Amino acid sequence: MKLLFISTADKNYDGRTRVLIDLVKTFADVIEITAAKDEEYYSSNEYHLRLNNSMDYYKFLKKSIKIAKKHKDIDCLFIDNRKATIAGLKLKNIINPKITIYDARELYLREEMNTIYSKIGCIFEEKMINKSNLVICANEERRKIMESRYVNTDFLVFENFRKLEYSQNIDKKNIEKKFTKYFNNTGFRIVSTGGCDLDRGTDRLVSACAKLSYKYSLFLVGSKEGSDKLIIENLKEQYNIKSIYFIPKLSQNELKYFLSKCDAGIAIYHKKNANNLYCASGKVYEYIYEGLPVAVSDNPPLINLVNDYKVGICSSDIHKALEEVYVRHKELKNNVNTFIDKNIVENKQKEFSIKLKKYCMEVNFEK
Repeated sequence: MKLLFISTADKNYDGRTRVLIDLVKTFADVIEITAAKDEEYYSSNEYHLRLNNSMDYYKFLKKSIKIAKKHKDIDCLFIDNRKATIAGLKLKNIINPKITIYDARELYLREEMNTIYSKIGCIFEEKMINKSNLVICANEERRKIMESRYVNTDFLVFENFRKLEYSQNIDKKNIEKKFTKYFNNTGFRIVSTGGCDLDRGTDRLVSACAKLSYKYSLFLVGSKEGSDKLIIENLKEQYNIKSIYFIPKLSQNELKYFLSKCDAGIAIYHKKNANNLYCASGKVYEYIYEGLPVAVSDNPPLINLVNDYKVGICSSDIHKALEEVYVRHKELKNNVNTFIDKNIVENKQKEFSIKLKKYCMEVNFEK
């Protein structure tokens, strides 16, 4: 089977994209088109196209069409996430694949969107879903909602089961040199990969940390300049906290090393819309696979994760969760190690790969 995978994500920074590419490669010959934040690079079946702005997107679309025409007889078109839907709709009309698969990793509902831009994005996604044979959802809660809205589409669930892995050409000494200054201080090391994003509860996290009874360092990985960061910096000053560190977005190699030096990971989601209420947090699995117990908000999927595997503390009170993770760290760490030893992520990935292959083979045979 020949499969064209198209994504506007840079797989060096996007864990779900990396995993999906690896999984489809287990049963298909894959032509891979993804985004590159820096320089473009190509190989025989891999095309990483520069994509940093709207003009780049137009070029990305034109180059994707040219690549698709070059690789003839494509059986399956796989569109990765909402931003790729315009390219996906164009390519579907051009290459006329036997199977079209769309990964709806988010759950943006048009009636919940507040801007014209986001509503337009939902319109394209709705069109993409209606023209797809199969839609992949990020958890069971989201699947149920989507099934009630789209009656002529098949759905599979693939949670953000993933872990970080070092690349073969890693320069670990250089990474250690780059980040060693952050780990000289003693204290409990708490990490969030939500940056300074207020929608990810970073203001609540900083307020909770200000009340902690123990010495700690808080690392906000994925921080970028903007109004959200200014608010967090003001909170840091207001609470007179010295041990908050703003870390930019990290590559997979850098992130794996950084997490491995921390003691606990945190993920906070609000409940103002379906996408966040029924969150699908891949970062939680990344934390766990680096040996970190987690403190998480009380959203249904996170409650299920913590209840099933006992790898952290779930609470609406983030301060309480962080205090309990600290007190019960040894016990939770043992549970995390058990989770890793049972190869839960690898087994879940394999289960999904088998289901996806079975579906593709059946549809391909029918046509």
